[in-house]
Amino acid sequence: MLRNNVYIRQLIGFFIIFLILIIIGCERKTESPSMIQTEFLNSVNPTVFERSTKEVNLQIETVSNISTDDIKIELVLRREPLLNDITVHVDRDTTELYFYKTIIFGIDGMEQLDQVETIVFHNVSHLSDFSFLSEVSSLRNLYIISLIYEIDWSFIQELSDLEVLIIEAYRQATINIDLINNRNLEYIGISHSSLESFPLLHNEPNSLKYLNLQSNRITSLPIDLNIPFNATVLLRLNPYEKDLTTPENFTMESVSRVISEERFRTPSTIPSHVISYLY
Repeated sequence: MLRNNVYIRQLIGFFIIFLILIIIGCERKTESPSMIQTEFLNSVNPTVFERSTKEVNLQIETVSNISTDDIKIELVLRREPLLNDITVHVDRDTTELYFYKTIIFGIDGMEQLDQVETIVFHNVSHLSDFSFLSEVSSLRNLYIISLIYEIDWSFIQELSDLEVLIIEAYRQATINIDLINNRNLEYIGISHSSLESFPLLHNEPNSLKYLNLQSNRITSLPIDLNIPFNATVLLRLNPYEKDLTTPENFTMESVSRVISEERFRTPSTIPSHVISYLY
C-alpha cells in the first residue's frame, strides 16, 4: 500500500510539471513581433547601432545636397553642310570658354551661359559671323586670334559689360566698330594684323585706357581723332612716324613697357581643356 502511494505522488508531480511547461509555451507564442524586436535591439551593442544609424543619415544628406550647378548644358557647333554639327556639354556655371582650331560657322545655345566672363577663339579662322555672342550678356573679356574674313562687328554693341577686346591677326585692311553701349571697355587690342588705316572706332567710351595697334601697316592718322585723351595709343611696329602733330597720348613704346596687366595680353598658353574639332 505504501509503495502505491509513492507511485501516485510521482505521477501527480510529473503532471504538474507538464502543465507548467504548456502554460509557458503559450505565453511565448502570444508575444507580438514588436516585443521580440525590442528584445533584440536591447540585446545589441548600443554603440554599434548608433554608428550604423549615422552612416545611413550621412548617405541621405549627401544625396539631398547635390548642387544644381553640376548640370551640363548643350552647345551645338554649327558646321558646313558637308560636315555634321557637333554637340558639346559644358558646366552651367562655366566662366571661361576656349575654342581652338575648330572648324565652325556658328554656335547655338550660348544664351544658357549666364556666368561666362571670358571667351577665346584661337585659330577659328573659318568663323565670320559672331552674332551669337550677343546672347552672352555676362562677357567681359573677348579674345579673337586669327581671322581670314571681314567681320560684322555690330555684335560688340550688345556686350555692355565688355572690358577687354583683343583682335589679333585680322587679315583685313580696315576695321569699323561702334562702341556706343560699351561703357566699361578698358582695353582694345588690334595688333599683328593687316590694318592699313587707323581703325574707325565710334563712340569711344571714357573708360578706355589702352588702344594697342602694334604691328600693323598704318601710315597716317585721321584728322578727326576721337580717342579719349586719357587713353594710351600704342603704334609701335607701324610705318607711321611720330612727329610734332602726333597727340601726346600716342606712343611708339613696346606693349611690354607700357602695359603690365595680364588680362590686357593675349593668352600665351592653351589650357588643357579646350573645345577643338578639326574634322
